[in-house]
Amino acid sequence: MIIAQEVSKKYGGHEILHQLSFTIQKGEVVALLGPNGAGKSTLLKILSSYLSPTSGSVSIDGLDLYEYSLELRARLGYLPENVPLYPEMKVGEYLSYRAALKKVRSRRISEKVIDVLDLCGLRSVENKLIETLSKGYRQRVGLADALVNEPDLLILDEPTIGLDPLQQAHIHGLIANLAKRHTLFISTHSLQEAEMLCKRHLILHNGRIAASGTLEELRQQLMLPEASLEEMFLLLTRKDEN
Repeated sequence: MIIAQEVSKKYGGHEILHQLSFTIQKGEVVALLGPNGAGKSTLLKILSSYLSPTSGSVSIDGLDLYEYSLELRARLGYLPENVPLYPEMKVGEYLSYRAALKKVRSRRISEKVIDVLDLCGLRSVENKLIETLSKGYRQRVGLADALVNEPDLLILDEPTIGLDPLQQAHIHGLIANLAKRHTLFISTHSLQEAEMLCKRHLILHNGRIAASGTLEELRQQLMLPEASLEEMFLLLTRKDEN
């Protein structure tokens, strides 16, 4: 379980996130939605312990994320929007290197790399240089990296951005499979993707939580019983434009 309590983040005098509080239960698949600049990537970096909040707290399974950051990182898998791969390395070599960095026991590294190669459909490119791969395959390598330490929680930042429809379909299939046995928090600009993959939606606007809930709960909160996710998203994120 993730519990965020009044999480805020400032850069200089600019507040990116303002007192965000929410809970993600074990086994949930939650979409993080919001327009550009809403603070989605900043929030995911905080939840992955790559960035500290200015104020507030985050706990995972009762442990403070920053006090126990090394222990909890071993239970997290994080796919950033721009996957920092090493193009000069081969796929299998890279995943072995990443597994070692993530403190996977040396005798298990080979086994875990084979597992994620199979899971992510990468066996055919195991010995290819990353720089020779298509964007879709590089995204799969990033996902395999996120999985190689057997995390309980997966945090995915725009996992299908820049992919063509066929590549998106492959990643959607992987995520749907992962959702059967992981907790997932997925940032996406695609409302269709969010509705297809996620049971609950957390909508950010101007660094604040505009709404949170299942599709039906959002309809009840906004008193719009027939509204689509897109209609509610636009209502929540455009209401103060003028």
